[in-house]
Amino acid sequence: MAKKRPPRNYLIEVEDDGLLAYDVGRWAEDRYRRVGMYAEMFATGMKRLWDFRVYLDLFSGPGHSRMRETGRSVLGSPMIALSLPDRFDRYIFADESRLAMEALRIRVARAAPDADARFVPGNANKRVTSILESIPGTDQGSVLSFCFLDPYKLNIHFETVRRTSRSSPSTRRVCSSGRKC
Repeated sequence: MAKKRPPRNYLIEVEDDGLLAYDVGRWAEDRYRRVGMYAEMFATGMKRLWDFRVYLDLFSGPGHSRMRETGRSVLGSPMIALSLPDRFDRYIFADESRLAMEALRIRVARAAPDADARFVPGNANKRVTSILESIPGTDQGSVLSFCFLDPYKLNIHFETVRRTSRSSPSTRRVCSSGRKC
């Protein structure tokens, strides 16, 4: 019988590096645990089944968050995805805040300089074409994308979700719930 490994803690505390960090409430603890768990299951479970795995984060923020109640700094969703043992083949980060994108770009360069990371500044609803163009084409083989959508408010358009989830024969995108979108 295989040994059961202890659950990984996806709420990863980090030192404040002086760059932009968003203040978040207690709800973020559960959100970060879930995105970390789903992304790791996805990245590890699909690594031998698909030629290319892509992580999309359309409201990525600066990569670090500060817990309002405690002041602790923790990794945000993009940095959690980059910290997984079985990395994705490409990361695509979008955010409407240029300051958040710059802080994330610096953090990614420090933590994972060898990661294939693409940054799409601007409103994800308006930049969906640029986001989709960052996903490898079928010339890379089969491509599977994990898209994490966690908008700051109800500012995600249905058309953005529809276009991001569209499938072709060798490209399939899966929602963070693990189901086909």
